[in-house]
Amino acid sequence: MKYMFTKTFHSKKRIKERGVSPFAISLLMKYGDLKYTGGGGIIRFFNKKSKKKMVSDLGRKIFSQISKHLNFYLICSQSNVLITVGRRYKRIKNK
Repeated sequence: MKYMFTKTFHSKKRIKERGVSPFAISLLMKYGDLKYTGGGGIIRFFNKKSKKKMVSDLGRKIFSQISKHLNFYLICSQSNVLITVGRRYKRIKNK
């Protein structure tokens, strides 16, 4: 499962700094929830529903091994340009 993004210099730097693997990004693209920002961007993140879907598809054993690496989000544009990646310390609220 490979998702095509154009990565900005900023996003490449943040991916490297925050230690987010390409595999984790592909899981986020497949299972993650999304929220539209006011400026035309899209935030992708894992929530309870998406994690339950991962457990049912991948199995509890595999999920327990990778779950500690899923506390991040990414922001991309609607034209598939990856803008930045960040670590989640707080809940992302759905309004």
